[in-house]
Amino acid sequence: MTDPRVRILDSSPNDRLPYLHLMPIVHGLVAAGNTVDGRFTLTKSGWYCSMRDPIDFDVIRSQFELPATITLSEQYDTVLDEATLTTIEGRRAWHPRMQRGFVLKAEQALEGVEPPVQISADSPSRFQGFVHLNPVVGLLVKAGNEIGECNWSGLHRGVECRFARPIEFDVLERTFAFPPTIVLDREHDRIVDTKSGYVIRGPEAT
Repeated sequence: MTDPRVRILDSSPNDRLPYLHLMPIVHGLVAAGNTVDGRFTLTKSGWYCSMRDPIDFDVIRSQFELPATITLSEQYDTVLDEATLTTIEGRRAWHPRMQRGFVLKAEQALEGVEPPVQISADSPSRFQGFVHLNPVVGLLVKAGNEIGECNWSGLHRGVECRFARPIEFDVLERTFAFPPTIVLDREHDRIVDTKSGYVIRGPEAT
């Protein structure tokens, strides 16, 4: 029996646009109700396209025949073309290269400094209100936790970074000194920046 699925090529027909062979997958996800949250963009880590909602992997498996070079990662909400380092990323896409960026922020904050390191009450960026919290997220990742979902951006209030496992408060308190505006709420497994509105949560946080 002939496979009714659309066959995805293992490379783009245009060397300058190495993501073209992935466009049928993007179109299939959009037809199933997702929304593109930005066109394919080139970064230091390769090309990527963000989807507004989590990726529906059942749609991809049922509609497309994929080459061996394309990996589906439900854990990291990502479709990765290993040949071109091109990704389609869902809303929960916090795969290792992104988590590594947070770890680097923690390492930079701790380099050559004896703990506890003071965490600022304010972001040093006028346009990214969460920057002062990046070392906190990075230390949690470095301690073995994983980001499950992180949707904070810009200066928006009421957004959060949620971890897959409970927050290691002891690790944080040994390493950082927090201003009064950042509350370590052990009871509810969360860290609340009351000034900016950003929240770091464990999996069961209320």
